[in-house]
Amino acid sequence: MPLILGTNSIKAAGGYEVANSVRFNTNAYMHKTPGSAGSLTTWTFSTWIKRTKLGSSQYIFTSRNDGNNSTWAYFDSNDKILFFDIDGNADQGKLITNRKFRDVGAWYNLTFIWNTTSGTAGDRIQLWVNGVRETSFATQTNPDQNDASTMGDAHIIEVGRGGEDSNYANYYMAETVYQNNSAASPVDVFGEFDSDSPTIWKPKDVSGLTFGTNGFYLDFEADGTSTAFVDSGPDARAVSVTGGVDHSFTQAKFGGSSIEFDGTGDSLDIADSTDFDFGTGNFTFEFWVYKTASGKAAIFETRASDDNDGFNLEFNSTGNGAFEWYDTSIASGNDLPKDGSAIALNTWTHFAVVRNGSSCKMYRDGTAVGTEKDVGTDSQVSAGTPTIGESAAGANDFQGFLDEIRLSSTARYTGNFTAPSAAFTSDSDTVLLIQSKASNLISADVSGTGNHLTSSGLTLIDQSIDTCTNNFATLNGLDFYHNSTANTQSTLTEGSLYYQVASGNKGFARSTFGVSAGKWYFEVETNSVGKGFYGVCHEGIMVDGTALQPSAVYYYENVPDFRSGDQIITTGVVSVSAGSILGFALDMDNHALYISKDGTYMNSGNPGSGSSRTGAISELFTNGRAVLSDFGPIFANVSNTSTTGGLDAKVNFGSPFYSESGGNADGNGFGNFKTAPPSGYLAFCTKNLAETGG
Repeated sequence: MPLILGTNSIKAAGGYEVANSVRFNTNAYMHKTPGSAGSLTTWTFSTWIKRTKLGSSQYIFTSRNDGNNSTWAYFDSNDKILFFDIDGNADQGKLITNRKFRDVGAWYNLTFIWNTTSGTAGDRIQLWVNGVRETSFATQTNPDQNDASTMGDAHIIEVGRGGEDSNYANYYMAETVYQNNSAASPVDVFGEFDSDSPTIWKPKDVSGLTFGTNGFYLDFEADGTSTAFVDSGPDARAVSVTGGVDHSFTQAKFGGSSIEFDGTGDSLDIADSTDFDFGTGNFTFEFWVYKTASGKAAIFETRASDDNDGFNLEFNSTGNGAFEWYDTSIASGNDLPKDGSAIALNTWTHFAVVRNGSSCKMYRDGTAVGTEKDVGTDSQVSAGTPTIGESAAGANDFQGFLDEIRLSSTARYTGNFTAPSAAFTSDSDTVLLIQSKASNLISADVSGTGNHLTSSGLTLIDQSIDTCTNNFATLNGLDFYHNSTANTQSTLTEGSLYYQVASGNKGFARSTFGVSAGKWYFEVETNSVGKGFYGVCHEGIMVDGTALQPSAVYYYENVPDFRSGDQIITTGVVSVSAGSILGFALDMDNHALYISKDGTYMNSGNPGSGSSRTGAISELFTNGRAVLSDFGPIFANVSNTSTTGGLDAKVNFGSPFYSESGGNADGNGFGNFKTAPPSGYLAFCTKNLAETGG
């Protein structure tokens, strides 16, 4: 079995970098109901997941018509993976793994394939884990050839929830792809084993894939920088991007976004085709424009050079520019209709140029402008490939916003009309249709197909920088106890970063990463009403009511319990209240721990200066009580029996689950902390582990 990307054994991630994930918690999910059916026999769903809660059913995705007709993939209460489709309440295809998936410290890439077109029964339903096909199943039911799944039909799709059964997700999810047209193995599609790390499965950039009718690509970035564009016409032509063209939320005519060109080497380029040679047939080219700069600007070209045949639609260089139409193949005198006046900048305007029989007309906001041209039986041809936003010579770059760019093989308008009031839909006369289908929601589809999901119970706070290419520490749900027994009175939520202990109980949870070298930093936000302990392995501080006494030392023996050890410092009590930020600067190279409260270090100098330090860790090493790497950093919370309320606290290893306005990264640029980590101290993440060898 290959190593899973994100374990602390990784020395370098390299390659494609994943920027964000989404942190699912109870009652949060995403959903969409497609408007029409796509492929029901051939599809692939691939995602990266880091688990945080074990021992309960948690769904990855579902598609359901009703309880008797649905497609499911989920972790069951035994932590196995189930993938199946039922039709009429009977299993069509079903996989239940033998092995359990219980690693809460690493990312899994899970790829589910449904391909009933295959002539090999055993290949019709597949599960791949980290680039390796799963072959050991407790149950394996192969579908019949050409069996149709519920997934792909016009039924609700949910990500992170199990429909009527709920069973919400509690995990991190990244790089989620649904291809409603492909059943290829994930190797070299969603990930790769490269020569630098041949046993580690790494993600790949999937933005260039095709996604089919109902497919989508969720990267959970919600930052409005998507550069994926598709042709929504029936031919689904490839659209390539040159320069900085992207979807923008600054301006929008329909749907909340538009296509932005920054005026410097930007274009959308479409593969050449004889479909752009209309001969004597009718056609319409139309678009919405929001021009932000004056001067000459190309909109649509199908010429190979300045003096060739083909469409040449541009704003002229006079003032803000008037719209002009040239095509020497049907009007050698360049006297096709032209708008007589410049458009207003920073205003949406609709233009259309139409050939209807022998007549060529131009319309601005639905009203004919310029002089109608009779082109007789002249045949329209295009010498070059279609380009939007720049001339054939790579000049006259457009600056501003475009949307609803449509070329049709019919005369859409034969007289004055009302400008379109909604986004276009494709039909049999559509030759090319490029739209901005972006969304700045966390559940946005960035494939370019516009199949955005709607989120429920999720906000941008649930966006995380903990990803499959830079894995951050969390608290460990497998090393999680209460009163010396398996946990029953403590809870870990919010991506295993929020720790709560019930009144009258004590518990602890160690982190997923242990370190033995290097310098490290993390924070804890207190929200305690009683006595609590926050620490690093056997070293910590005692919170007693509202008093903070640095370095009461505890040590761990053979059972999960806390026993009093040496108190290295017994003076210097500092007031602590709910919302106080406790900073822990851990120097493993010099066996030192520095503790701060709201940015001020207590009973020691600032660790960046190398001055006096809290010495308990050194004392523990001297007495041979512990080696930190044996256990990993412990974050613990103890409530005494006289407390009337429980204890809770928020831990931040660099990827906080709450809104952190501090914006302080470590020296490598990782993490988001309230207080800047001291010089040389790093966030707990795999990229830093790779650097320090910790």
